[in-house]
Amino acid sequence: MDQRPNSPFKSLERLFPWLLIAGIGLAYSNIYQAVFVYDDFGFFVQNERLRHLWPPGAVISKPSRAIVELSCALNYALGGLSSAGFHAGNLLIHLLAALLLFGCLKRTLLLPV
Repeated sequence: MDQRPNSPFKSLERLFPWLLIAGIGLAYSNIYQAVFVYDDFGFFVQNERLRHLWPPGAVISKPSRAIVELSCALNYALGGLSSAGFHAGNLLIHLLAALLLFGCLKRTLLLPV
């Protein structure tokens, strides 16, 4: 149970994660018309390893980039070479990371001094 006194910012505190999502979504709203640039063409378009999800060892070329390569292979499986799908997946990952950071900070700041 919440033991804190009523705060005028209580409703803003509840809305903040949703405002964050809306703000990031608005900031990146023009991303879906973008095309592959620079090294994207070689990594996404010409990379044959991303064309299949199984076996995972065939997708992963470097252990340090395993999650990146598996998520790109999943994006390819869901939407082919549509850059919008890759951008949407990237945006989703960053939104989830921002919400996770917000949750960690909120819990840390609520700890007793």
